[in-house]
Amino acid sequence: MSFYGDYATELDELHCPAILLFAGKDEYITRESVGAVMEHHGDIVHVYPDNGHAFMRDGDPSFEPLAAADARARLIDFFNEHLEHA
Repeated sequence: MSFYGDYATELDELHCPAILLFAGKDEYITRESVGAVMEHHGDIVHVYPDNGHAFMRDGDPSFEPLAAADARARLIDFFNEHLEHA
């Protein structure tokens, strides 16, 4: 699971389940980098096109409740699918 990471220079095959969530208007990660990650891992990437870097961090100026709720739901679904329940 990753939020906000810039992985364009480290693209490789993944050996574990992953979900990659990006902001489309990230101030730190270029659209080109996100595009490269999407090309390589498109099926596990979701971009929130209208949001800034910290769209999920409550209290941050970039916080966006609707995008944060969607990302949280995707993350919980991912955990439910890939983590064993005790």
